[in-house]
Amino acid sequence: MMVRFAYVALISPAAFVAIATGTMLIFGQQTFAGWFSLKLFFVSVLAALHVLTGLVIIRLFREGETYPIWRFLLTTVGTSAVVLAILFVVLAKPTIDAGAVLAVFEPGGLRRLVRAVSPWSIP
Repeated sequence: MMVRFAYVALISPAAFVAIATGTMLIFGQQTFAGWFSLKLFFVSVLAALHVLTGLVIIRLFREGETYPIWRFLLTTVGTSAVVLAILFVVLAKPTIDAGAVLAVFEPGGLRRLVRAVSPWSIP
């Protein structure tokens, strides 16, 4: 019961405040840098993980439901990786070249990207 209380009374309101203040920062500080967009992407991934965790908590309160240790480890590592990615982006504020990102959307752009990183030959 304590898990459900913590999720509903503490974690969800904190997540709402964090996302609301981050959204206000966009309009208040006019932050339109590439790193900020990347941070918003990772925050949206974290919000999706938060919703999925809430659904799992609701499911676990049903009779006979269990939570395997492998799923716990996978969720913990995944969530921690997203949080670390957010911290890295916020603290490092990397320069992101929009031209390189847009090149993927040109005809044949994805193929060029895969050829550059793939160890196998791609026709």
